[in-house]
Amino acid sequence: MAIQSKVEAAAEELLRERGVETAPVPVEDIARSLGTKLVFENFDADLSGILYRGKGAVIIGVNSTHSAKRQRFTIAHELGHLRLHEKQVMFVDKAVRVDRRDITASAGVDELEIEANGFGAALLMPKKMLISEIESLTDPPNPLGAESLIEELAERFEVSHQAMKYRLANLGIAMLSE
Repeated sequence: MAIQSKVEAAAEELLRERGVETAPVPVEDIARSLGTKLVFENFDADLSGILYRGKGAVIIGVNSTHSAKRQRFTIAHELGHLRLHEKQVMFVDKAVRVDRRDITASAGVDELEIEANGFGAALLMPKKMLISEIESLTDPPNPLGAESLIEELAERFEVSHQAMKYRLANLGIAMLSE
């Protein structure tokens, strides 16, 4: 299964399990419903989040200095690692893996990071919800233009403008992402 299909299906399954049908997706509630403890800490600027899994505990650490929208994406991203990479052993000190947003992650060459980013986007901006919102906002046609429409969608889904733009482009909704 292609990476895109795999992450879309996994995100849709989690939303279905949790009964989420409208935006914005309550990502913190979803994390907690999975037994995950959320911890907000003042990390270095380049560290968005940490996933710790061990000894019966799952903790997502989130950089408290980042914007609320960035924090939402970080939680969704870490949930992607949790759901997609279940057999991956994660370590800190001798027991949790820390994934930093480094040059490799930014370059889009680390498969685990690509999957977690795709999952995060699919969880926060589900395709069906996006299409429904686009249809409601463009009927009658939106006189404000593509950028204003993207901004409205970003606000409704509580994500950044850039995240929405990437999501629309990745879904092939190019007319809106130009």
